[in-house]
Amino acid sequence: MTPESVDIRKLAQNVEALVDRHEEDRIPELLDGVHPADIAEISERLDAEDQKALFENLDVEVASDVLPEIYEDAQEDLLEHLEAEQLSGILGEMEDDEIVDLLDGLEVAKQEKILALFDPEDDLNLRRLLEYPEDTAGGRMTTSFIALHQDQTVRDAIRAIRAEVEEAEDYNFIYVVDSAKRLVGLVSMVDLILHKRGTTLKTIMEPDPIRVTTDQDQEDVANIAKKYNLPVVPVVDAAGRLVGRITLDDILEVLAEEAAEDISFLAGTHEDEEAHRSMIRIAGVRLPWLVLGLFGEILAAMVMSRFESTLETILSLAFFIPVIIALGGSTGMQSTAIVIRDLATGEITLRDTLPRVLREIGIGIINGIACGLLIMLVAYLWQGNPRLGVVIGLAMLAVVVIASSVGAIVPLLLKRFNVDPAIATGPFVTTSNDVLGIFIYLGLATLFMRWL
Repeated sequence: MTPESVDIRKLAQNVEALVDRHEEDRIPELLDGVHPADIAEISERLDAEDQKALFENLDVEVASDVLPEIYEDAQEDLLEHLEAEQLSGILGEMEDDEIVDLLDGLEVAKQEKILALFDPEDDLNLRRLLEYPEDTAGGRMTTSFIALHQDQTVRDAIRAIRAEVEEAEDYNFIYVVDSAKRLVGLVSMVDLILHKRGTTLKTIMEPDPIRVTTDQDQEDVANIAKKYNLPVVPVVDAAGRLVGRITLDDILEVLAEEAAEDISFLAGTHEDEEAHRSMIRIAGVRLPWLVLGLFGEILAAMVMSRFESTLETILSLAFFIPVIIALGGSTGMQSTAIVIRDLATGEITLRDTLPRVLREIGIGIINGIACGLLIMLVAYLWQGNPRLGVVIGLAMLAVVVIASSVGAIVPLLLKRFNVDPAIATGPFVTTSNDVLGIFIYLGLATLFMRWL
């Protein structure tokens, strides 16, 4: 079965029809062979009652793979409506990091209700994981791993893997620790196969492996995994003790989340808004950014009003205001997008601030000269005034250079003060470039008005 061959809409309609005919027991047959991610998408197309019927009739193992894939709002509804016994069975099949992801978005009272379904040992482990912020390595890690003492042998490692046979397919490495449970090395599955059973782990391990700490930001973790090509990243506490690992699926999820978050903030929206079905809630997410932009453009209008006499004297100046604003905004957002991308991927750091700003200024000068010459020619041919063309061309050069600089400096400054550059960069850069663009353009026109 290929992804293209799955008709999500039709399958969702068939599930609804089975529920309407009280033939819910045929749902497993209908969805036999359908990937859990596709079943999650089907679930999101159903109303609350049909979603409940779907999960009540799915095999527990299948349901445990589907539940983490659906939107948070739908997850919360399901956790509220499923019977305790069934919910316990589904959660019992899930990894601890997946359970924590489910619990993170719930109110404390609802968390306690679900935690009560677990035995004391699992309950304590989940509570420890919940203490970590969800966007850190601790909040992303699973505590499911195999760690053996460095003096143990390959034979001991193979026995440990057999004891964890259900999760063995997910284990790429055996972690090696010392007597204080500090991470000192790792051994790959291939090395276990190639070496004799009596070989001690410390003689074949890769010493001092790359690791992250529990308080490290998830974006840093993903960048480390990407840089060093790691399929799994061990997590240690402040004392260097191994406490968990972050697997490839979580690393990919973090990269996707961070990219979506950055793009959404640049656009003045939120990456989770599609999870909300209410138009009012979506509008509420977008409105603050629109209001911020509104007041920014009011400020730009107030700046323009200070040059009323200039515009009255030379009306043709007004024709080019949209061009100046548009080019300044586009140039600023180009610089911003590139800098944020490079910061997110680790290609540049704060030490590269000056070289990067100078580079963007240089690019701005080149583009500014090109756009300035072009608009100068257009102004001359359109208005028949070469001096007007020169002033507009100089204004275009200045606006493009300043917009490039602002677009590069703002995200780097925000990063320096430990603020996510994507959060405020988009609205701030757009508004500031509009205000500065109008001021520079009309200011130059006023300065050279007698010459025009």
